[in-house]
Amino acid sequence: VINGIDVHVTAEWDYAAGAYRINSKASSAEKSVSIECLIVVDVGLFGNVIASDGNLAINNSDFINVDFPGESDIYTNGNITIQNSYIDGDVKASGTISVGQNVTITGAIIEGTVVLEFPTIDPQIHEDKAKLGGTYIGNYNTGDQTLGPLYIDGNLNFGGNDDVILAGTVYVTGNVNMNNSIVTGFGDIIAEGNMTFGNYIFIVENPVTLPLLMTTGVDKTIDLNNDRSGVGTMAIIYAANGYISLNNVDIKGSVAATLISLNNATIAYPAELRGRADLPGAGLDTVTYTFK
Repeated sequence: VINGIDVHVTAEWDYAAGAYRINSKASSAEKSVSIECLIVVDVGLFGNVIASDGNLAINNSDFINVDFPGESDIYTNGNITIQNSYIDGDVKASGTISVGQNVTITGAIIEGTVVLEFPTIDPQIHEDKAKLGGTYIGNYNTGDQTLGPLYIDGNLNFGGNDDVILAGTVYVTGNVNMNNSIVTGFGDIIAEGNMTFGNYIFIVENPVTLPLLMTTGVDKTIDLNNDRSGVGTMAIIYAANGYISLNNVDIKGSVAATLISLNNATIAYPAELRGRADLPGAGLDTVTYTFK
């Protein structure tokens, strides 16, 4: 009730329109007014399956989306070279695009596009979420356990063959190291240092709402090698001021960094990301509204 008038609001994601459809109805004894509004979430960089702030070389890699064909766009603030790869979407660059042998691009090839801004990460938001579960000072070594939310003032080490269930945001002031471990559940992992995953499994319970794997540090690396899950690493991977290296991995999500190296990588872009307003640089734009 607002000023003695009943106001009812519904909001739902409209796949056909690619926007949120919001309906509100204000009614009193005398009359009623309804407003229908379409709101688009501008996810910026993460409207692409992969985005680089410099030159990008792609080799033996596939960018796909089985459920939403044509959604796997690529963007770089620089030049792109592509070899032996399949891209189900547009390829856009502020510089030039060089297409080599055994390459399929289903969308448009666009050179000289406007340079995109790579948004900064506000670490305080993630620190606060992590501290809801307490603070650990020193290097944290996992076992078979439930982890998070937790703020770690040190390094986070997933030991060999550990089975870890994420239950909230984990913020690490140092490095994250994972080798031969299994991570399930749901939770963001944010580090100020490097993140290195090898021979790993990283699967979340809800693949629609993907977690964040991010480094906030300058010139830091997220290095993913040999995903052995069989279904892919389900995450939004971001290094605003650093580097991402993907080797022999499958990703379901979006990848963005200053520089990106890919070899034998498959990335599937879930169109649901276009409805996420919580990503770095995301915002809301009203497309249409109607009074009734």
